[in-house]
Amino acid sequence: MAGDGRLNLVWRVILYLLSWWVVFFVAIVVATVAAALFHLSDSGKNAVGAVFASALLIVWTWVYRRWVDRRPWRGIGLTAPSRGVWMIAAGFLAGTVLVGVWFLIDLALGWVRIVGDEPSTSGLPLALGFVAVGLIANMGAGFLEEIGYRGYVLQNLAGPLPLWGAVPLQAVLFAFVVHFNKLSPVLVATAILIGVLFALTRLATGAIWFAIGLHWAYDASQNFFFGLGVNTPPYDHSLIHLELRGYLASVGGQDPIQVVLIVIATLGVMLWMWRTGRLSWRWHLDDEGTPVQLDAGSREVVKLRV
Repeated sequence: MAGDGRLNLVWRVILYLLSWWVVFFVAIVVATVAAALFHLSDSGKNAVGAVFASALLIVWTWVYRRWVDRRPWRGIGLTAPSRGVWMIAAGFLAGTVLVGVWFLIDLALGWVRIVGDEPSTSGLPLALGFVAVGLIANMGAGFLEEIGYRGYVLQNLAGPLPLWGAVPLQAVLFAFVVHFNKLSPVLVATAILIGVLFALTRLATGAIWFAIGLHWAYDASQNFFFGLGVNTPPYDHSLIHLELRGYLASVGGQDPIQVVLIVIATLGVMLWMWRTGRLSWRWHLDDEGTPVQLDAGSREVVKLRV
C-alpha cells in the first residue's frame, strides 16, 4: 500500500491493464451475441464491439479513478465533450493526412500498385456503407487505447516520474501489452513511436481527444481509405485496392516508411512544443493532468498554453 492508503502505483497500473483486457473481452462476448441474434457481418460485429467497449471503458475508468486511484476524473484527459468533438475531428484529419503521405510515398517508390477500387467493385452506395461500418469498428482502437494508455497509464506514471520517464514507459507498455500476439521489429518500433507521439498531443492540448482522433484515423485510413491494411481480396472493402510490389512484397508488408514518417512527426511536434514553452521533460502531471515543475519539494504549476 502507498503512504496515503491507496494501492501502490505498480499494482494500480497492473490491475487497471488487466481490467482493460477484461473490458475488451466482455465487449467481444456482447458483440458475438449481437451478431448471432441479428445476423451481423464481421464488420457489423466489430462495430458493435467497438461502441460497447468504448462506453464500458469510460464508465469503468471513471469507477477505477474514483475508488482505486481516489483522484479527480479530469486527470484522465477526457475534458468537455463539446470541445472533444472538434479535437477528435482535427486529430482524425491529421491522421488521415499522415497515412495519405505514407501511401503516396509507397506509390512513388513502386512498393504498391493500385489494382482496383471498392466503388467499381460494389457500387458507390455499398462502398460508402462498408467504409462507414469500418470506421465505427476502428473507433475502438482510438478510444480504448488512448483512454487506457495516454489517459490512465500516462497520468499515473507522470505523477511520481518526470515526463522523460513516464512518456517512453507508457509507450513501451502500449507496444508490448496491446500487441503481444503480433510483435515484429517494425510493429514494435512503430507502436513505441506512436505512443510517444500520441502522448505529446495530450500534453500539447491538455486532453486526449486529439490523440483519439489521430489514432482512430491512423488505423481506419490504412484499412478503409488507402488499402494499406489488407492487400488481398476483398481488400477489407477499402476504397482503394492495393497490391504489394518490390521491396514491400519481399518483407511481407513490414513498411519502414511509416516508422520514418512517425519519427518526423514526433520530432516536429516535440520541437514546436519546446520552442513554444509547452514542453519540459522535467515536468510531472498533477492529479488533474496539469504539468507541474517539482522544485525542492514544492510544486509550481506550469500551465500549458492551449
